[in-house]
Amino acid sequence: TGNKASLRYQGELCNKEGKGVSIACDKTTVKQYEEFDITCSYSNTTSTKLTRSYFYLEGPGIRRSKKLYCGTVQPNSTIERKLTLSAYRVGERVLFVKFCNSKISNATDKITIQVEEADPTTEII
Repeated sequence: TGNKASLRYQGELCNKEGKGVSIACDKTTVKQYEEFDITCSYSNTTSTKLTRSYFYLEGPGIRRSKKLYCGTVQPNSTIERKLTLSAYRVGERVLFVKFCNSKISNATDKITIQVEEADPTTEII
């Protein structure tokens, strides 16, 4: 299947009202400083339009906190945002994502990524 395998891991947690956010990664193991892609998605199962929405990502050793703006999420629809990351610390790293909107609470998920030491000849960009 090669390095860019289809999504090997996907988690999903729902808040009390049944709204779900998920984060998926194209790899479960990466080399230090190697780029990998993540996809954040949120399914709005309500009949309410959600305005000024964003994903909040945080992952010690992977990246500093980041907001991915979504704008308006229409009723009964799913929104998705993609981001390319690289980890700078070796070991097991956890990337957290939260869907943020004033009408939704506790819509969170996380993914664990194993980071291996980079080859000493790897050029850091």
